Formats: sequence, C-alpha cells, structure tokens
Amino acid sequence: MHVKNDISTSNYKQYIAPACVLGGVLALSAGQKSISKAVNILKNELSKKPQISEYKKYLTQKEVEAIQRLLNCGFTLREINIFSKIQNIQNKKEFANIVFDEFVKDTGYKKLKPALKFATEDSKNVGAWYALVDELTINNVESLSKANIINTIKHELKHFTQSMDIIRTESLGADALIEGAKYDPANFKSEYPIIYERLKTKEYLAVSEYGKIPLESEKGKMAQKYLQSKKDYVNLTKELTDEEYEAYMNNLLEVEAYEEAQKISDKYFDYIMEIARTKLSGS
Repeated sequence: MHVKNDISTSNYKQYIAPACVLGGVLALSAGQKSISKAVNILKNELSKKPQISEYKKYLTQKEVEAIQRLLNCGFTLREINIFSKIQNIQNKKEFANIVFDEFVKDTGYKKLKPALKFATEDSKNVGAWYALVDELTINNVESLSKANIINTIKHELKHFTQSMDIIRTESLGADALIEGAKYDPANFKSEYPIIYERLKTKEYLAVSEYGKIPLESEKGKMAQKYLQSKKDYVNLTKELTDEEYEAYMNNLLEVEAYEEAQKISDKYFDYIMEIARTKLSGS
C-alpha cells in the first residue's frame, strides 16, 4: 500500500500507551549442593552435548566449579552460558543489547525481533513496551543495575510475546491489538497510515512464519484474555494512586511479565553471588 505521509516515532509515541515495568527487589535464593555431585552431573551432560560448555571460556577454573554448583540448583546450561557471556560487560547499553538479543531467542518469535531503544526521561518507569510501534524502550539505562536491566528486558519481552499471540490469533490480528490500545482501527489507519501498514505487515509475517493460532485453542483463549487485559489496562501516572497501582499489578499482562522477569533476575543475582564467593574465599 502506498502512503503519502510519514511521521517519526517520537511524534506519535506520546499518543500510544505503553505497558510499563517498575523496578524490582531481588533476593538471594540459590541453595548449596555438593560440588562432587554437580561435577558428575556436568560431566554427564557435556559428554552428551559437548557444544554446551561455552561458558567455560568466560570463567576461571574456580569460577567454573562455583557455576557447577548452580547447575545442581535448577539453573539451565543456557542460562549459565548467557550469564557467563555478559558478566564482565561494563557498558550498560552494550550489556542491554546482548541481553536483549539472547532473550529474544527464548520468546518463540526470534525472527520477528522488535526494536530496542534507549530513552532519558524523568519517569518512575524503567522500561516500556510500545506494541503499536513494535518497540521496547529502557529508560535511563546507565543508572540501572545489571540485574535490573535483565529484569526489565525479560518483563517487556513478555509483553512482546503477548502482543504477538494476539496478532497471530484468528479473528484477532493487528486490528485487535489496536483496539486493545483503545483506538478505533479505522481512525488509527487514517491518522497513522505508516504505523498501521507496519502492523499489518507484522501480522502477515507472523502468520506466514509461525502460523495462525486457532481462536478456541488454549493459546487462542489466552490471547483473548490478553486482549481483554489490554482493554482493561490502567496506565501509571506520576501521582501513582493506590487504586492505579493495584489495578496495574493485578492485570494479567503484568502478572505474567513480573513473574517471568523476577525468575530470571533472581537467577542472575544468585549467579553473581556464587561467582563472588570464589573471590571472597580467596580461591
């Protein structure tokens, strides 16, 4: 479709409501198991899949032994590989970009990766997912801890997958995503033709690559719940009333996103603490 007028993201994004995430509190939860048992488990795994030992090239021998203990505490080798790869990256934007690229692979939609942008705003929100422009934003990334960056990216990518599931579900699609953002699709198409065209292209690519989700399947029913949750979504204001916060935290979209983000950031915190013990103990 040929469109005569175009506008930049900065011009229209102010009108498009994001799904946002506040900072979280991390807690140490890693347990301790015997190192000999962990080493035996690792040897067995590596003998079957030698290619998964990538993390070893990022660590000292003592650190490898520490990480082997975590494998016996529920960590996956993929998580260990990612954490080992990123642990020494100091530049926060570089860190975020690598984390983003790795986590996108776990969404089920890695061929339709959204954009990652960085913002500097006076806001309580550290991250946002802009479904209608297919963009994930991190706010004031240089001031965030690495664990908080990980938490934010995982949280917002969950919103990305929720949006993609709506787009792929029969009878829903891009127009439903627009309705979920409380716009009339016809008016949106008229006001933002370029954005509308991109959304329809995203729908086409998603269905072509991953297929349609049947409306009455379990995944289709969940997509309908996501859509309703978008319609019911309460955005946080600067005043942040108790009613606002309660509605926000109880929204299905946020419940899922917070849960997924907390699990991975807790694991990263445990990983860093386990590595730190090798230094504190003088090993």
